Amino acid sequence: MIKLTIRHLMTAAAVAGTAAFMAPTAANAQATRTFVSGVGDDANPCSRTAPCRTWAGAISKTAAGGEMDCLDPGGFGAVTITKSMTILCDWSDGGVLVAGQNGIIINDSGAGTVHVVLSGLNIEGLGFTQTSPGIRGVWFVSGASLTVRNSTIRGFRDPSNGSGIAFTPSTPARLLVDNVSLNGNGAPGSVGAGIIVQPTGANGAATVTITNSRVFDSHNNGILFNSNGNTSAAGISASITNTTSTGNGGAGIALVGPASGSNIKVVVNGSDVSGNSIGIVTNGPKATARVGNSTISNNSSFGVLAAGAIAPSGLFSYSPATNLLNGNGTDGTFTGTVAAQ
Repeated sequence: MIKLTIRHLMTAAAVAGTAAFMAPTAANAQATRTFVSGVGDDANPCSRTAPCRTWAGAISKTAAGGEMDCLDPGGFGAVTITKSMTILCDWSDGGVLVAGQNGIIINDSGAGTVHVVLSGLNIEGLGFTQTSPGIRGVWFVSGASLTVRNSTIRGFRDPSNGSGIAFTPSTPARLLVDNVSLNGNGAPGSVGAGIIVQPTGANGAATVTITNSRVFDSHNNGILFNSNGNTSAAGISASITNTTSTGNGGAGIALVGPASGSNIKVVVNGSDVSGNSIGIVTNGPKATARVGNSTISNNSSFGVLAAGAIAPSGLFSYSPATNLLNGNGTDGTFTGTVAAQ
């Protein structure tokens, strides 16, 4: 027979008490993968069997570098991301529907260390039906990188800052836009666009890749690179491939590089820039675009336009000529050619 002494009982009680004290810490630990559902509840732990209802509810329960997944289709609300995070809804439609505010904000308070991936999202700004539409679908304020892929962003028509994607880093950062449709963003007279890239201050810089994407029916520019207010030596470097920018009220692709700003260098390849007011425009002595294998047609004002260019800036065609530049109000002429190697 096993005899239990008082000492044994006291030791067992102490162990049980310690376990009970430690249990809440384990229960409240952040998970590397959490889940949201249209029938979830933000009071839940955001597990697969007990999902949360919103991104905002799930993010506080998700560890830095973790992933928030959609269990089923639904609208999961606006969210501000301040740590490295992936939102993944490629197999289930993940919605963000807002009016009078931004959809998703990425802001790590200037540290420039956060990496964010947004995939499989349907981000709606209600610009076609609301008097107070969404402001920016995705707004990158600060961080290291942003990837937006396999998503739709539409209807962000705020009169002052309406934009589908606004990339405005204050430190060097990278943007990848892959297989994204941006429809009906921006507003007349707005500084926004379907996609706007505008680093800020003395340290902001942007390296941008836009591929396999569609930007159309923006009220102003489809894709806008603007270095106004940015004095970084790195400036903006971008490539646009296999992308359409059509039916926009301003330019399909616009580069605004004033003398007081940083350099903008953009390569456009294998893309369609048609049916806009202007096809491709460079404005200012710090803006340089190189274009190859692309269609620039049916733009009502100009096909290509280099305004205020000072060598070596301007709007160049790769040689031998591979662009289709015709059928515009005025086709315009490239500043010159650069050899394709």
